[in-house]
Amino acid sequence: MAVAVAVAVAVAVAVAVKYTVTVVSSPAVIFTVHEYGVRRTRATRFLFETRTASPARPVPAATRTEPPPGTTS
Repeated sequence: MAVAVAVAVAVAVAVAVKYTVTVVSSPAVIFTVHEYGVRRTRATRFLFETRTASPARPVPAATRTEPPPGTTS
């Protein structure tokens, strides 16, 4: 009986370790593949329809919705 309990505990620990390793390593692998396999290659950026990073353009004053600085609403 004690041997069966010891085996059950060992299996439970092994499963917990495998689960933890999988949970920790999966996002790392996914992010690495995305960074080096998709974002840095022109062909894959085109295939996945990823836009290139461009600097943010300021909104022209005529289209702003907030009041100009220094005025109260």
